Amino acid sequence: MLDYKLLEALTVVVREQGFENAARVLHITQSAVSQRVKLLEERMGQALVVRGTPVTPTDAGRKLLRHFEQVKLLEEQTLAELSPELEEGPVTLSVGVHADSLATWFLEAVAPMAFRHGVLLDLVLEDQENTHQLLRRGEVVACVGTHPTPVQGGRTEYLGRMRYVLVAAPDFAQRWFGGGVTAAKLTRAPAVIFNRKDELHFRFLEKHYGLTLGDTPFHIMPSSEAFVEATMRGMAYTLVPELQVLDELDEGMLVNIAPDRTIELKLHWHTWGLKVDMVDRLTELVVRHARKVLPQ
Repeated sequence: MLDYKLLEALTVVVREQGFENAARVLHITQSAVSQRVKLLEERMGQALVVRGTPVTPTDAGRKLLRHFEQVKLLEEQTLAELSPELEEGPVTLSVGVHADSLATWFLEAVAPMAFRHGVLLDLVLEDQENTHQLLRRGEVVACVGTHPTPVQGGRTEYLGRMRYVLVAAPDFAQRWFGGGVTAAKLTRAPAVIFNRKDELHFRFLEKHYGLTLGDTPFHIMPSSEAFVEATMRGMAYTLVPELQVLDELDEGMLVNIAPDRTIELKLHWHTWGLKVDMVDRLTELVVRHARKVLPQ
């Protein structure tokens, strides 16, 4: 039988990215944390973490992490059903989400979980094409992403389409793209992107203009809000969710510089296959709101 005190130590070490941080959270010594993880590894007969900076779980470690998170959710639900009068601490739900959904519709969708149910949300930021890997590894209980197929034993719900448009401030558009956007002009005009893994930006340029990563200059700003502000200040053009800049486009603060060229992402909501009330409530809120604000 698994020792859940040892499993908790493993989980906190991975979540806090180190033994020292885990010791502070668990209020025990770093040596005690290390001993618990080592004992669990001895009982499992294999390594469960790679001891580096940060600490990362092995495949076996990920399976145990996923199991522990699932057991915690089921335990919290069972206690609430059997003894609703008991004052338990707030439930924490870890959710994977990408920056663009977080900057546009996601918070409005999940806010009732905190307001009505006192749930704490631990949002894990990841690229939209990789959020389902967080779920597969047991690091989150649900996620928003573009992967259409559920993880093994999981469930998925279609949310809608996120439409992206190429925008710039009016003066910037006139300076760099007077007469229209062309591949030649894009090789000179500065863009602003989220980070070097911002594949969607380069996929758009390759699809519509035949350009690749090394063909265009760009600023890097790892904040969805900051790179929109940078665009409004005339520093660059950017590819951005249309939902994020509707007001700015209406007010003329930004202009769509390539109105006939867009790219869309189909978003999906993934959860484990467990029947857990809090996760089901979260799913209902997310799916309902997303289908209201995102084109279907």
